Amino acid sequence: MTIKTPIGYTTRDEIFVRDRNIATDIIGKLDFVDMIFLAATGAPPTEAMKRMSNALMVAVTDHGLTPSAIATPTMPRSARQTDAGCAGGLKR
Repeated sequence: MTIKTPIGYTTRDEIFVRDRNIATDIIGKLDFVDMIFLAATGAPPTEAMKRMSNALMVAVTDHGLTPSAIATPTMPRSARQTDAGCAGGLKR
């Protein structure tokens, strides 16, 4: 059974996103931001949209590497799970 949506579909041997073959038309030709816009909207981003999207991704990257972001998921493994998880996520 094949399910085809406007976003994508597969055949036995191929995967298509917005009617583009992922192996021959996308990989090596589109970057990550281009691909996200293509999948979401059906069209590549304008240069301004691409610059803004890249800037946003760069700006939020550090939020995954801060001490509080690292401590929060590990703290609930302690005895008082809820309190520790909340306290671990608080910044001083």
